Amino acid sequence: MQKELERQVAELYQDEREQKYNSNDFYKLFCHIYQNQLFYQTYFKLEHPGSTGALGVAEYDTRQAAAYYGDRYIDYHIEFFRHGLNAIIKKWLHNGCRETPQQMAEILRAEYGPK
Repeated sequence: MQKELERQVAELYQDEREQKYNSNDFYKLFCHIYQNQLFYQTYFKLEHPGSTGALGVAEYDTRQAAAYYGDRYIDYHIEFFRHGLNAIIKKWLHNGCRETPQQMAEILRAEYGPK
Protein backbone atom coordinates (compact mmCIF):
# COMPACT_ATOMS: atom_id res chain seq x y z
CA MET A 1 0.00 0.00 0.00
CA GLN A 2 2.78 2.45 0.92
CA LYS A 3 4.60 1.89 -2.38
CA GLU A 4 1.38 2.28 -4.39
CA LEU A 5 0.54 5.55 -2.66
CA GLU A 6 4.05 6.89 -3.15
CA ARG A 7 3.93 5.84 -6.82
CA GLN A 8 0.69 7.74 -7.32
CA VAL A 9 2.05 10.85 -5.60
CA ALA A 10 5.25 10.70 -7.67
CA GLU A 11 3.15 10.39 -10.80
CA LEU A 12 1.45 13.71 -9.98
CA TYR A 13 4.79 15.47 -10.38
CA GLN A 14 6.38 13.34 -13.10
CA ASP A 15 6.45 16.18 -15.65
CA GLU A 16 8.25 18.43 -13.21
CA ARG A 17 10.90 15.81 -12.48
CA GLU A 18 11.44 15.13 -16.17
CA GLN A 19 11.66 18.84 -17.01
CA LYS A 20 13.72 19.57 -13.87
CA TYR A 21 11.61 22.32 -12.37
CA ASN A 22 9.59 22.73 -9.20
CA SER A 23 6.24 24.49 -9.39
CA ASN A 24 5.54 24.09 -5.65
CA ASP A 25 2.02 23.21 -6.77
CA PHE A 26 0.66 21.31 -3.80
CA TYR A 27 -2.88 21.77 -5.10
CA LYS A 28 -2.40 18.58 -7.15
CA LEU A 29 -1.42 16.68 -4.01
CA PHE A 30 -4.36 18.02 -2.00
CA CYS A 31 -6.75 17.10 -4.83
CA HIS A 32 -5.36 13.57 -4.82
CA ILE A 33 -5.76 13.33 -1.06
CA TYR A 34 -9.30 14.71 -1.23
CA GLN A 35 -10.28 12.16 -3.89
CA ASN A 36 -8.64 9.29 -1.96
CA GLN A 37 -9.34 10.17 1.67
CA LEU A 38 -9.85 6.61 2.88
CA PHE A 39 -6.63 5.50 1.21
CA TYR A 40 -4.64 8.25 2.96
CA GLN A 41 -6.37 7.73 6.32
CA THR A 42 -5.41 4.07 6.15
CA TYR A 43 -1.86 4.93 5.09
CA PHE A 44 -1.31 7.12 8.13
CA LYS A 45 -2.97 4.64 10.51
CA LEU A 46 -0.77 1.77 9.31
CA GLU A 47 2.49 3.44 10.19
CA HIS A 48 5.04 0.75 10.94
CA PRO A 49 7.40 0.79 13.94
CA GLY A 50 10.38 2.93 13.09
CA SER A 51 8.42 4.76 10.40
CA THR A 52 8.55 8.53 10.35
CA GLY A 53 4.82 8.57 9.69
CA ALA A 54 5.54 10.94 6.87
CA LEU A 55 4.21 10.81 3.37
CA GLY A 56 7.13 10.06 1.09
CA VAL A 57 8.04 13.40 -0.33
CA ALA A 58 11.03 11.87 -2.01
CA GLU A 59 12.48 14.81 -3.89
CA TYR A 60 13.15 18.29 -2.63
CA ASP A 61 14.28 21.31 -4.56
CA THR A 62 17.44 21.92 -2.57
CA ARG A 63 18.46 24.78 -4.89
CA GLN A 64 15.24 26.60 -4.07
CA ALA A 65 15.63 25.86 -0.36
CA ALA A 66 19.20 27.15 -0.53
CA ALA A 67 17.97 30.40 -2.08
CA TYR A 68 15.24 30.84 0.56
CA TYR A 69 17.45 30.02 3.52
CA GLY A 70 20.84 31.32 2.46
CA ASP A 71 22.14 27.79 1.82
CA ARG A 72 22.28 27.13 5.56
CA TYR A 73 20.95 24.11 7.43
CA ILE A 74 19.07 22.82 4.39
CA ASP A 75 18.66 19.33 5.88
CA TYR A 76 16.85 20.85 8.85
CA HIS A 77 14.58 22.96 6.66
CA ILE A 78 13.69 19.91 4.59
CA GLU A 79 12.90 17.87 7.69
CA PHE A 80 10.80 20.70 9.13
CA PHE A 81 8.86 21.07 5.87
CA ARG A 82 8.27 17.32 5.47
CA HIS A 83 6.90 16.87 8.97
CA GLY A 84 4.91 20.10 8.80
CA LEU A 85 3.32 19.02 5.53
CA ASN A 86 2.39 15.67 7.02
CA ALA A 87 0.94 17.29 10.14
CA ILE A 88 -1.25 19.52 7.97
CA ILE A 89 -2.40 16.55 5.88
CA LYS A 90 -3.19 14.46 8.97
CA LYS A 91 -5.15 17.30 10.58
CA TRP A 92 -7.10 17.87 7.36
CA LEU A 93 -7.97 14.18 7.12
CA HIS A 94 -8.88 14.03 10.81
CA ASN A 95 -11.27 16.96 10.30
CA GLY A 96 -12.97 15.24 7.37
CA CYS A 97 -11.32 17.38 4.67
CA ARG A 98 -13.68 20.27 5.33
CA GLU A 99 -11.45 22.73 3.50
CA THR A 100 -11.13 22.50 -0.27
CA PRO A 101 -7.87 21.39 -1.88
CA GLN A 102 -7.43 25.01 -3.03
CA GLN A 103 -7.78 26.29 0.54
CA MET A 104 -5.25 23.72 1.76
CA ALA A 105 -2.77 24.78 -0.92
CA GLU A 106 -3.25 28.40 0.19
CA ILE A 107 -2.66 27.45 3.84
CA LEU A 108 0.56 25.67 2.90
CA ARG A 109 1.72 28.55 0.71
CA ALA A 110 1.05 31.02 3.54
CA GLU A 111 3.12 28.96 5.98
CA TYR A 112 6.00 27.89 3.76
CA GLY A 113 6.03 30.24 0.81
CA PRO A 114 8.75 32.80 0.26
CA LYS A 115 8.39 35.86 2.45
